[in-house]
Amino acid sequence: MKFSWKTIVIGFGGLVGVLVLAAVLFIVFFPKELAAREAERRIEAATGRELVLGDQIDVTFWPALGFSVNDAALSNPEGFPQDAPFIAAEKIVFAVALMPLRRGAQVFGLFALGSEETERFYAGMGTLYLGRIGELVSVALLRQLG
Repeated sequence: MKFSWKTIVIGFGGLVGVLVLAAVLFIVFFPKELAAREAERRIEAATGRELVLGDQIDVTFWPALGFSVNDAALSNPEGFPQDAPFIAAEKIVFAVALMPLRRGAQVFGLFALGSEETERFYAGMGTLYLGRIGELVSVALLRQLG
């Protein structure tokens, strides 16, 4: 069986199209409630304390990873009064911009810059400044690491 370049390019284009569609569907239909309940379960298992997250959950993937939730509360540890939570917030919001740390073409780490505002990092802001911060951190770390 002989394949032509046209068949290969069409097949590759179809594969890329399916992958892009899968990524878009994942972002649009991301199971926020399921992720929130899993976070509650894991935190309770790790700390022995109850975490309660509200029902208004927002997750962003672009241009930065972001998360916001209303009415969050973490219970007191055992031995402390249980009538009020250890900590409670009407709304928790954060966003993270991630930049690779590089030595030439090799990535040796990841620099995360966080914010309490989900709109802090947005698509139109450009990445020149954030990229420059990543370069400067890379150089500083490489000097210390040798």
